[in-house]
Amino acid sequence: MILVIHRDGRSWVHDNADWHADWLVQGLAHVSNKKNKYMFDRRKALTLAHDIQNRRETYYGVWEVFL
Repeated sequence: MILVIHRDGRSWVHDNADWHADWLVQGLAHVSNKKNKYMFDRRKALTLAHDIQNRRETYYGVWEVFL
């Protein structure tokens, strides 16, 4: 599953999220890690996530989380 996480005008793409775990907890953990890159354009984040999804053909697809 791929999560696109939005917080304070920034967007992160978490491409290895767990479907069965709490999405908000995963999102906060991903955002709090300073090594993870972010972008300011929501459209670019969603496009990147869908491009990753097309390459991997994930079962659950792309989901958005707003923190």
